[in-house]
Amino acid sequence: RGNLEHTLIGRFFNNVNRGQELGVKIRECLEREVLQGKIGIDAFSREEVIIDIGLGVINGLSVLDQLKAQGATEFLFEQTFTKLLPTIMRVKGTADCVVKFPQGFGVIDFKRSSSSVPTKNALLEFESFQILSYLGSLAKDFGPMLFCAYLPLANIHESLVLCSDQINHHILANAFKQQPHIFVESEWQNLMKRYAEFELALSEKIKGDSAFNLTRNGKCKFCEWKKFCPEDITTTNSGDEDA
Repeated sequence: RGNLEHTLIGRFFNNVNRGQELGVKIRECLEREVLQGKIGIDAFSREEVIIDIGLGVINGLSVLDQLKAQGATEFLFEQTFTKLLPTIMRVKGTADCVVKFPQGFGVIDFKRSSSSVPTKNALLEFESFQILSYLGSLAKDFGPMLFCAYLPLANIHESLVLCSDQINHHILANAFKQQPHIFVESEWQNLMKRYAEFELALSEKIKGDSAFNLTRNGKCKFCEWKKFCPEDITTTNSGDEDA
């Protein structure tokens, strides 16, 4: 299945002719994916999987519709970025959805279920830092960072949302059906500063670690960035091979 839900959310969100038969259209699209062999589903679980994916897409669309109704001006799906660190390491990634507001932007990471959503403490202690890397890396292109959110498509009520007080938190609470964790601006900026320092320190450790080296096929080996992006960190001084 891969990131099929993410792809369908982007496809249908930008379709002005969604209409009242959205569920039917999603089912038809999924049936085509199955017939074309893009989704591997056995006959016994086919109906259950199609229903699960369809409900996830509808839940994701409902959150984005709420954000749009409350002032979001643009939604960018599968937004790629590349950032060069002072250690001459280049970090690359793809954010599921960038949401732009007049005063800044936020990042949404779609998850299939709440079991893939980290805890607030895991984020604040950088035990899980994928979405913070997205947020910090995209700031140079989209301006002030307003929020980041993990959205479990199976149950949006179990979303994890962190935000600056520079955005009306009621907008996020209404969309995600979950009260966001609000930081005053100084705390928010300090969080992002601490993450930037952590990211730099981690890249320095990786670069200087004798156990961290490239395999011949270009795959990562002993990469401490494994929770973020196992094959998308490269060094510019190693022939652009994966590191």
